[in-house]
Amino acid sequence: MSHSDELSLSHRSWVEEALNTRERKREKRWSESIAVGGLSFVEQIKTELGARGFGRNIISSMEGHELRESQLSYRGHFGAEKRPLTYGNSLPWRIYDVNAL
Repeated sequence: MSHSDELSLSHRSWVEEALNTRERKREKRWSESIAVGGLSFVEQIKTELGARGFGRNIISSMEGHELRESQLSYRGHFGAEKRPLTYGNSLPWRIYDVNAL
């Protein structure tokens, strides 16, 4: 597309088509990927990320290509540790009389 007006009109028609013909649900590839599109586009984004592109993988499917994080979310790894620290405090409190020391 040579003009932003063409892109805007195309985007509007894509959205309207999706709302009229598809089930209205969240698509993970759009909401959880860093980049989605053709292979050359996704590779370009990964290259432009430089050092931040390490650890990110290009996943190919019938719908296209995605640049995604290879790591799982923190919640899966640290769910138990991300609670208030007071729950894990097993040491009894000792109260000292400051005047007795």
